[in-house]
Amino acid sequence: MSPQQRQQIGDDDILWRRLTTPYWIKDSNGTRRVSSAAFKGSPHDLELSTHAAKLTTLERVFNSNPHALAVGEIVARMPRDLGLVVEHDPDEEDPSHTIIRLNTQKGIREKHAKELAKKAHLKERPPPELVKE
Repeated sequence: MSPQQRQQIGDDDILWRRLTTPYWIKDSNGTRRVSSAAFKGSPHDLELSTHAAKLTTLERVFNSNPHALAVGEIVARMPRDLGLVVEHDPDEEDPSHTIIRLNTQKGIREKHAKELAKKAHLKERPPPELVKE
């Protein structure tokens, strides 16, 4: 998809962060929540990939490679409130691809990851019989 096909991502737009490894924590009451590891990114890559929900479906996110075990759901306002840039960055294989530009300082990036994880909703992959191909 070319840059002219980029769409505006509004503050209230839902973003799904694909969790391909178990980036969640089980609380004492038995519920699971998203771990901050899901939002840290890697030291060499300061763009955190997400999917704009308005441009895809959970089924597509769960069924595209690599297969997601769950997603962390946030709204675009959350990283923006931390001073981070959120922008639509589509490609041919994923028109919903949206990035969050992370802070270059590790300590700040970790603090932001904790804040995002606190506010994220965990959506676990449904059982195979419920996932549409």
